[in-house]
Amino acid sequence: MSPQPTAERERRSMPSPSCDPDPNHQGTAVPAAERGPFTHSIAKIRCSLGRRVSISPTQFRELLLSHHPDHPSFDNDIIRIRGRRICAGCLLAYPTALLVVLLLRPTGLESIFIALLLAAISLLRRLSANVPVQHAFRVLAGIALGFGIGGVFWAMETGNWIFFFVLAAGAGLYAIGRAWSLYGKLNACSTG
Repeated sequence: MSPQPTAERERRSMPSPSCDPDPNHQGTAVPAAERGPFTHSIAKIRCSLGRRVSISPTQFRELLLSHHPDHPSFDNDIIRIRGRRICAGCLLAYPTALLVVLLLRPTGLESIFIALLLAAISLLRRLSANVPVQHAFRVLAGIALGFGIGGVFWAMETGNWIFFFVLAAGAGLYAIGRAWSLYGKLNACSTG
């Protein structure tokens, strides 16, 4: 079997117009002449219909700041600062987690249980349509992450691997909850 010619591979990687219901949306396809090797090989995303979509370097930088689609279903997941869309979860949770680790230095079994409890509570933000309440729950998720990081280091340092795996299982359940939420929002995007 001979490798496909480059032009044929590029043609197959271009999305069909049906991938994005809005033909004027900026992010569906970038002409081959505007794509660099980095954009072509790495910056591929999939739309909700499963087709590959190329994005430009500018769009890739924007995606790093706010990795949520520009769709009304995701408006509560972003914060606008100076006209830029920034992920509210990353902006609020990660700095909070860093502060918890640096200032409180959580260790021990209690930090694992606190992390699991706060992570579960933070998932309740989906029950509120109030954006400030959702942001407060994101800060709570950051506190949970900070305690979880402390708990992981404690478990690894002391060889308490069972607690390491308990925390990993809790993180997995949290990720499943977030994925379920994202799935619901993506379905709203494709139907609305």
